[in-house]
Amino acid sequence: MLPESGQKPSITSDQIITVSKASKNFSYLCKAAKDKPQYISVHGRIDSVMLGYREYERLYQELEYYKELFWKFEISNRISELHAAPEKLVSLREAIGEQAYARILAMDPDEIADNELFDVE
Repeated sequence: MLPESGQKPSITSDQIITVSKASKNFSYLCKAAKDKPQYISVHGRIDSVMLGYREYERLYQELEYYKELFWKFEISNRISELHAAPEKLVSLREAIGEQAYARILAMDPDEIADNELFDVE
């Protein structure tokens, strides 16, 4: 889980629209969302955000980039921890137990053809 930054987006009043107005003026809302996020309020509280697809796609790609970066960072930290204390290493057999380990060893690596493992276009 990532820590909260405490920062909130800056929102101007022209970006907030009530849910009833949003439903009546949906095409306007779609058009406005292409320029900047539109915030839909319900009972005076912001409930939803509408983004243009380009902005959504940019945010999605940025999120995926940072998730991968964080994943690599975590792996690097764990490797460093294990180098610092190799006595903490646990074998796969010990981690999963004898029965599961025996099932893994009994698997036929050629049971599924390589080209069936991946979606190839």
